[in-house]
Amino acid sequence: MNLERIEPKECFKGLKGISGSKLYTLTPIAPILKMNKNDKRFISSYEVIKDLDYSINIAAIDWKDFEHLVREIFEKEFSQNGGEVKVTQSSRDGGVDAIAFDPDSIRGGKIVIQAKRYTNVVGVSAVRDLFGTVMNEGATKGILVTTAYYGSDIDIAIDDAVISEAEWKKGDNILGFTGIDPICLAMLPVEQHFAEKIHAYSYPREKRHFSRIRDLVDLVLIIEQGLPDKKLVISAIKATFKLRNTHDMPKLLEIPPDILEDSYAKMAQDCGITKKEMAEAFSLLQEYWAGLRK
Repeated sequence: MNLERIEPKECFKGLKGISGSKLYTLTPIAPILKMNKNDKRFISSYEVIKDLDYSINIAAIDWKDFEHLVREIFEKEFSQNGGEVKVTQSSRDGGVDAIAFDPDSIRGGKIVIQAKRYTNVVGVSAVRDLFGTVMNEGATKGILVTTAYYGSDIDIAIDDAVISEAEWKKGDNILGFTGIDPICLAMLPVEQHFAEKIHAYSYPREKRHFSRIRDLVDLVLIIEQGLPDKKLVISAIKATFKLRNTHDMPKLLEIPPDILEDSYAKMAQDCGITKKEMAEAFSLLQEYWAGLRK
C-alpha cells in the first residue's frame, strides 16, 4: 500500500469514520456516578473530635465513639468533593462500621470502612474479612482503620538485612484540621525489596512448588521504575541470602512454568508494567540479573 497516494479525509469516510466537525464546539458531559445511599443500617452520627486533645488515648475511648470519630474524620475528607460518610448500627452491620460515598467519577464510588479499636495486633484475618465485605457490598474499595498495628503476616518487614538507610514517607494530612501532624513511616529501600523478591523467586522448587508469579511482576516493576547503583543492589542481595540461609544465590534464574502465563498477564495488566507477556518479562529480568552477576 502506497500511503502517499491516500487522501486522509476520503479514507476516513470510506472506512465509515464518525467525528465531530469541530472538536472545540463539542460540549463535554461529566460522567454520572449513581450510588444507592438508602440503607436501613445507617444511624444518626455525633461529633467526637471537638472533645479530643493530646491527653486522650484514642485506643481507650468507647468503641462507639471510635467509630463515630472515624466517620467524622473521613466525612471531613470526602465532603471536600461533595461526598458523605454514614455510620452503621452496632449489630447486624454485615462487617461494615461506616460507608463513604465518593462522587468522583473516576476514583470514587462506595467505600467500606472498618474501625478496629484494638490494643493488640491486627491479623491477616481482619484484612481478608474486609476484602470479603467489599465484595459482598459491591463496593469499589475498603479502608481498615485501627489504633493498633498490623501483624507480620500482612507483608511488613521484620529483621531484614537492610544495608542502607530507610526511606521515610509522610502520610496524608487527613488530621490536619485537628492540629495532628501526618504520620511518617519507614519504608524499606528499593534495593532491599528487589533482593527479597529475588530470594523468593529463586527458592528451590523441590522445596516448594513454583507459584510466586507475583514476584516476577514485582521484579519487572522495580526494574522499570529504576534501581540504584548495581553495587548497592548486589550488596543487598548478598546480605539477604546470607541472613536467610535457605539456598545459594543462583547463577541463572529459572523460567516460570507456562501454566502461570494467564496469572502473570492479569497481574501485569493491573500493575501497568510494559511487559505484558511472561516470556518478555522473564527476558528483562534475566538480562538485568546477568548484568549484576558480571
